[in-house]
Amino acid sequence: MNIVPKQIGWIRSTPSNTILTLTEMKSICYVDAVITDDDALFTRMELAARNLCEKFLGRPLLLSTTKFYYSYSSICALMNGADGSGNPILDLPGGKLVSIDGITTVDKDGNETVLDASLFYEKSVVGEKGQIYFKQSPFPNGSEDKELDALFISVEGGFGEVTSNVPSEIKQGMEFLIANWYEHREDQKIGNTITSSAKACWSPWKIQRFK
Repeated sequence: MNIVPKQIGWIRSTPSNTILTLTEMKSICYVDAVITDDDALFTRMELAARNLCEKFLGRPLLLSTTKFYYSYSSICALMNGADGSGNPILDLPGGKLVSIDGITTVDKDGNETVLDASLFYEKSVVGEKGQIYFKQSPFPNGSEDKELDALFISVEGGFGEVTSNVPSEIKQGMEFLIANWYEHREDQKIGNTITSSAKACWSPWKIQRFK
């Protein structure tokens, strides 16, 4: 049984690279490149569009370290999963998996236990997602460990290290969104709306979740 977390903590190490340049944003908004009056506004809109896009997609755009949180109830579901050999499998919701930086269990008293790397391995599969295959239960006391509160998994993922790795459809959606914000900049708050054109561009890349 493959599951995804009921709650995700986006504790990210976000690259400083921007997805869209000032020139690209000005072009879609029909603003002359030499006019710098709204450069600060374009910079804020680019960051807001990126944040909305990553939240909508459920994945970071550039290579980032993300920390996922799994509640006790989702852990119970994980314990029932198997790959045919009886070992639990975990689908990661953050897109294509690059590497697993660490897995930590936390009990009700806040005591952390780092899972030995020899007890699990990662696998990237079709559909731009990653999976963790546990060679045995991730909990030291097996089914008797009723006090477990959470499982934290730190992974590295994203489309790549540079902006050119981000799919053109995703960039196009960000441009559509910024053009709409810029056109209506006097009567709406930046970062609060996603246009239908942006959703159309982003939807094919969205990670599906099950509650």
